[in-house]
Amino acid sequence: MMRFFENAGCALKVERGNRVFPVSDHSSDVIATLSKALKAVGVEVKLYTKVNSLITDQTDGVNKIKGVTLEDGTIIMAENVVLATGGISYPSTGSTGDGYRFAESLNHKIV
Repeated sequence: MMRFFENAGCALKVERGNRVFPVSDHSSDVIATLSKALKAVGVEVKLYTKVNSLITDQTDGVNKIKGVTLEDGTIIMAENVVLATGGISYPSTGSTGDGYRFAESLNHKIV
């Protein structure tokens, strides 16, 4: 992971306890590096976008996510979908626990 960031131009430093930070001490440098890398490979990132449901296709008994339906009714179809929902442990950060709801909708067992 460190090699990835450094190769992408984000200089890193290792501090006490093997914690790794940007040399600049700005977390925004990590975000900028990730954004640049995603854009370079054609990934479209939708921030502050609420997903209401997953669009799936069941092939050979396996659910494959084919897209999403957004809160405003927009449907986005895609070959690959990454849902970064966060957990529910810190609701003040905007985490809603939607990831659990999506997992359950695909018949995953939640423990």
